[in-house]
Amino acid sequence: GGDFTEPVTQACLRTTGAFFMLDTALAHRRHFPAINWFQSYSLYGKELSGHYCREVAPEWEDLRNRCNHLLQQEESIREVAEIVGIEGLQDADRLVMRIAERIRNEFLGQNAYSDDAFSPPKKTLELIKSIVEFHDRAAEKLKQGISLDEAMKETGASSK
Repeated sequence: GGDFTEPVTQACLRTTGAFFMLDTALAHRRHFPAINWFQSYSLYGKELSGHYCREVAPEWEDLRNRCNHLLQQEESIREVAEIVGIEGLQDADRLVMRIAERIRNEFLGQNAYSDDAFSPPKKTLELIKSIVEFHDRAAEKLKQGISLDEAMKETGASSK
């Protein structure tokens, strides 16, 4: 395990143009597909990003980067949360945890083979946009000194 230079892995990468790193920690958290979004990649990422920016919306790449950043923040906060518990976190960190959960469940959990669990690119863009905008509105409320519970209510969601 862990040797990605071996011939089968390299042949799959050449054939598909993508590398999916399976993650047992995600599987234990019941996130399926359990593909690690930090270590997985596509050889066609730049081309796809350019296509989506041209054909769907110019802000596609920025929204993608924002989501990646929120997921990375969550990963570092998760280590602290395991020690002190979610309630021991600052409101801003708890907000990041909630938003990252939405990104994982509503966006990354899509199933391309199910009409009910899949969204076309334009609808996906609107979904991601709404999640990021929700984060921005709630974060602004926190900066104004409003508690997370109140910020979530005022922006239309529960903090639980």
